[in-house]
Amino acid sequence: DSIGDVFTGTINSVPGFGLFIELEHTQIEGLIHITALKDDFYNFDTAKQQLIGEKNHSAYGLGDTVEVRVMRVDMDQRKIEFELAHQQQEKKKSAKKKPYRGKKKRS
Repeated sequence: DSIGDVFTGTINSVPGFGLFIELEHTQIEGLIHITALKDDFYNFDTAKQQLIGEKNHSAYGLGDTVEVRVMRVDMDQRKIEFELAHQQQEKKKSAKKKPYRGKKKRS
C-alpha cells in the first residue's frame, strides 16, 4: 500500500532502458523505465553510464540521489515501478495553467 508514496533513493544501475533505484536504508530496488522520464527524450551514454536529456541536457547516472514516487508494485513478480517525484509536481503545475483562449478583441 505504498503506491504514491515518495522516497529517497540512489541510482545503482543504468541500463539503456531506464534507471534502477535502491531506496535509502533498505535493500529495496525498483525501476524508473525510460518512458517514465517524460520531461525530455533521454539517450543512453554507454561510456558515462548515464541517461542524458536531448533538450534540457539533464543527466541521471550511477550514484545520483533522486526522489521517487511508487507507481506500481507487483508482489508476484517482485517488481516495483517508480517515477521521478518532481515530474508529478510539474504535471500538477501545468494542469493549473489556464488554457490559451486567443487575443481579446478590442471594441
